[in-house]
Amino acid sequence: MQELSPLTISNSVRKNPTVLFTKTRAKYLLNVPVNETNHADSELYCFIYHHFKIATFNKGIFSFQGKKYLCSEEIDGSILLHEWLSFQWASKRNFSRFIRTKSLFDMFLVDLFFPLFKPSEKWIVPGVKDQFRIHPFPVLRDNGFFFEAKNISAVGLNDPSIKSFFRYMKSDLMMFLEEFTELHHEKFKVDLKYRISLYSELRNQYWGAVQQCFDPAFINYSKAEVENYILQL
Repeated sequence: MQELSPLTISNSVRKNPTVLFTKTRAKYLLNVPVNETNHADSELYCFIYHHFKIATFNKGIFSFQGKKYLCSEEIDGSILLHEWLSFQWASKRNFSRFIRTKSLFDMFLVDLFFPLFKPSEKWIVPGVKDQFRIHPFPVLRDNGFFFEAKNISAVGLNDPSIKSFFRYMKSDLMMFLEEFTELHHEKFKVDLKYRISLYSELRNQYWGAVQQCFDPAFINYSKAEVENYILQL
């Protein structure tokens, strides 16, 4: 995780730093002070998404008065994906304003096949054509990091607005699912185990959760759920 060197710092009303502007004109928000747990959570979370070629906002660490903070990039105009935004893809013409729409489907697949956190924050980033991006810090459960299998509804795929989005892509979704599961392989499991081993205090708990994501019965069940979902779109 890169160490940020801000050009300017904006403070909150309590005089604490809240927004950084780097020399490359990137804007970052301070999230929380760094500790081993949230550092591990973010590193594993982003590693999983990047493995499946899903873009995340950039992140970094900023040191202030002897304390290090986790920071996340903010892009002006970005909005959190929500059901009330369905008007943005109410027609095929409107849908065409998005690029790399496969990435949104893959985001939901990660939520389903790697149920280690709450469903991810999915953002729409504006541009000549809008695209989707993941927030770099996971949404944590109250009792922390653990494996808890989810169904299609629990990850949000059954939301009417999301179903209407994916209907435009229905003919490609089976292929996207196959491409995703091809990347869900043994080498990826080994890579995750190595990264978890770097956190001595967490390795047993975290590996106990992550290895369940590679259970063949779980993978087959999740894949069958998605296949059924696609057929019913």
